Amino acid sequence: MARRGALVLLFVLLGLLAATPASAYNSAGPIAVEIQNLFWAITVFAVIVAIVVFGALLIFLVRYREAVSPRPTTWIEGNRRVEMVWTVVPTIILIVILIISVPVLVYTDTLPTPDTTVTVIGTQFVWNFTYEDRTSSSPDLWIQAGIVVRLEVTSLDVIHSFTVPDLGVKIDALPGHMNHWWMQADTPGDYLIQCAELCGVGHYGMRGIVHVFAAGTQPKIYGPPPKIVPVTDVYLRETGGNVSQPWTIVPKTLTYGIGADIRLRIWNNATSTAHDFSIDAPISESIPPIPPLSYAWLNFTLTTPSPTPVPYGPTNPADRANGMEGLFTVQAGNVLRIDLDDGILGGTHTWSVSPNPLVLNYSKTYTFEIHNIGSVAHNFTMDAPYAFVKHDLPIAPGTFAFAGPYTFNRNATGIYRCSIHPTNMLAPYIVGSGSVAAQGLPLFDMVAITIAVSAPVTLAYVIHHARRRDED
Repeated sequence: MARRGALVLLFVLLGLLAATPASAYNSAGPIAVEIQNLFWAITVFAVIVAIVVFGALLIFLVRYREAVSPRPTTWIEGNRRVEMVWTVVPTIILIVILIISVPVLVYTDTLPTPDTTVTVIGTQFVWNFTYEDRTSSSPDLWIQAGIVVRLEVTSLDVIHSFTVPDLGVKIDALPGHMNHWWMQADTPGDYLIQCAELCGVGHYGMRGIVHVFAAGTQPKIYGPPPKIVPVTDVYLRETGGNVSQPWTIVPKTLTYGIGADIRLRIWNNATSTAHDFSIDAPISESIPPIPPLSYAWLNFTLTTPSPTPVPYGPTNPADRANGMEGLFTVQAGNVLRIDLDDGILGGTHTWSVSPNPLVLNYSKTYTFEIHNIGSVAHNFTMDAPYAFVKHDLPIAPGTFAFAGPYTFNRNATGIYRCSIHPTNMLAPYIVGSGSVAAQGLPLFDMVAITIAVSAPVTLAYVIHHARRRDED
């Protein structure tokens, strides 16, 4: 019976060794491959040691069980040969593990020549990424497959840990300190980013995605894909009207929000007459005459608010009188001005953003008019839970840009900043009644409750067993 049990155990162990190992993650980059290969090499040694140790234990349990040998016939005081074996063999194993580990440590700690650099900034509870061209994204990161990315990792509040398991990346983000690491993804795909350091009550949600795209699919080797601007067709027709206005324009109305990227394809459906096209002041966008049965493009970003609808159509008043006129409506909502300044006082920059604080009403819609009144480029972004509110592109000195409109439907308190200079140009924002400051775990209360419950139970147990008779 004992031999049969030993054989069953042996076959189970062999089956486990022969089974295909299931990886906890996909090794999608060279760092992850090196780490995983080292892991499985060490696992092989561990399995061999486990088989030897537990095999010897099983043999001794069966061979010297009480039914076979109720009283030992001999005593062994020591065996120099056995002691040498269990000392020398583990030492050799550790030396081998050291030998195969050192190249992996050197490889992962040695930064290859980078193709680009990304600054990783951790804040409670979101990741922010700034690329070489000073654009930024949050909470996701975009890189091209096969390139080497230098990571400069820091934090603005507490300790975080930037971790991408599939790529073998794990580096602490420390306040006031810049850590350096590198990353490379060989296979296009999406890979989870997470914070591996408990950083507060929202730690569980501090996640993102590394989007790895194939070479040649985007104009740059980093950054989000270019925004696809939808096309709106506008038709100039010398038909389709009525008796007083025989011509028409389709559509009769266009509505866009401040900051919108607009792409109009203007069709001249006339068979013999060329027509130009214009959106009147204060928008003031136009294109030259379009030949009959042709079209032309009008592309612009809407940066000018208008309290009343703006007429559009051919510049010829007669054409408009015949029906080729529509109305362009600007949806501005509540336009709120943001000033970004980096003035110099006494030879040093005096970074500032205003208003400070930025107060927003709950459930209201705002469009931000962002003015760079400084001397270097800036941009605009808000931290979680409004990390989607941003203007990533740098705003040149002396110019302004629009972001929005955005609807703020959650009471919150956080920070808004220029992500190009994130540690200098920042100020708080408050939406509605704000949010309660994150509280730490009530450790004292938890310990007190544990003691209050466990102490009486322990005392009752001790008293109960102290009253029992000695069974010996």
